[in-house]
Amino acid sequence: MTLEAWHVDRTRTRDLAPRLLDPQGHPRVVPSSVLADTTPPEQLRFGVEHGIYAFLTEELVDWLKSFIAGRTAIEIGAGHGRLAQALGIPATDNRQQEEPALRTYYASLGQPTVRYGDHVEKRDAAAAVVHYRPQVVVAAWATSRSNWSVLATFNFVHQKSSACQP
Repeated sequence: MTLEAWHVDRTRTRDLAPRLLDPQGHPRVVPSSVLADTTPPEQLRFGVEHGIYAFLTEELVDWLKSFIAGRTAIEIGAGHGRLAQALGIPATDNRQQEEPALRTYYASLGQPTVRYGDHVEKRDAAAAVVHYRPQVVVAAWATSRSNWSVLATFNFVHQKSSACQP
């Protein structure tokens, strides 16, 4: 396996935190225009410094709301849970970055771990799908440690619940 690494010079990149974080340090949902004049190194710096892996835009939230369209939904791998909050759906995550070994690993890299939201339930993806039986599963950032069998579980649960309806 080959891994790539990038060096971001903090003296040559703007800090995007004032644009993208609220006063408590939580990600904000912003219009995509807020990101229009940012560079990939600035975006990378923001993600690494804050343990945030996706940008929450109003356009993304609006699109997902129209896609969900009143159906039951959950977010898996929700991390801080702000997307689920914006969508008004349950947030779940296995909260793997709370594990001591992963916290130590991230600390050795000088990178923070995800700040899980208080409302984010500790459930892995498959367990969340079985528990909630949603019609839509949102996964904005599923990692390589994700249990991809959730897709099979979701398909089974969805087919079973669809078959029970008149």
